[in-house]
Amino acid sequence: MRILAVDDDESMLELIDHSLSISAHHYVATAISAEQALEKIESEEVGFDCFLVDIQMPRVDGIDLTSIIRRIAGCERKPVVMLTAMHEKPYLDMAFRAGATDYITKPFNFRELRSRIFEAGKMCASEVQSIPDSQNSSGFSWVNGELIYDGPVSLSDDGDVKSLLSFVEFENYVQETARAYMRDRTKPRNGGPAAIGLKIACPQSNQTYPRFEPIGPLLSEVVQAANTVFYNALNYLSYRGNGTFLCLLNNHVHESSGSLERELNVCLGSRLNDLEDYGIHVFAGNQVPLRTSLPSAALDILWMAGESVEQKFIAARHAAK
Repeated sequence: MRILAVDDDESMLELIDHSLSISAHHYVATAISAEQALEKIESEEVGFDCFLVDIQMPRVDGIDLTSIIRRIAGCERKPVVMLTAMHEKPYLDMAFRAGATDYITKPFNFRELRSRIFEAGKMCASEVQSIPDSQNSSGFSWVNGELIYDGPVSLSDDGDVKSLLSFVEFENYVQETARAYMRDRTKPRNGGPAAIGLKIACPQSNQTYPRFEPIGPLLSEVVQAANTVFYNALNYLSYRGNGTFLCLLNNHVHESSGSLERELNVCLGSRLNDLEDYGIHVFAGNQVPLRTSLPSAALDILWMAGESVEQKFIAARHAAK
């Protein structure tokens, strides 16, 4: 993999170069500033596969550099891994908002860095599953009321889905959010980040063919409804297939899942007037607190959030029979 590491600390760049080029057999180019990094990106004929970016740098910081990289042709989906001493969650949020793929806080273990770069490489080599664009409905169907999708699609550039992350990026964000929350000594005893699952389905339908096309705008409307209902509580969400979204809230919402579900469907119905005619419904599962600093446990919490909404859909489908 061809990697560009950007950090104003030259000793850190030497360590990264040694660890990745010698131990992991990557090609590593280095830059001590955002300006130098952009020059190398422009002059590199082959192009880079991955970027390692420090946040705190003079003149142009790593967050602004990430935003610029995302606007460069060919770099829109290349992994950008933040390597930073900034542990505070606002920096984490700004980094992912700018387009970061992963976020590693210093000091870090170089074995972990190599592992995270390997995962970033796998993501770069395959298309990322997310919301389809308005022209892409192939491969979608309704089976026993469930939206079935069997292949990858590209991310939408719609301004309404700014809170949307690919599933790999979303997992990275959730794990780092859990670490940041557990490090925060001022955190409240109650509340804190929570995961919740949403699922769009037709629980009363036995049709095996699409009843609403194209699918892309429908899923984008679900994202917009989530942004409206959760408002400032919503950090990010990700589409994980079969009509299911996982959301991370920055604080537990003091409303029942039933109340949130009603609000989501009212909001979606106001945007899509014929929603009820198609029998389409958005389910909301229970909120699952993100109270762990262990990466594997954070992923277990995401699974529980997804399972909660899945069970709610199954119960509704059985009740409709």
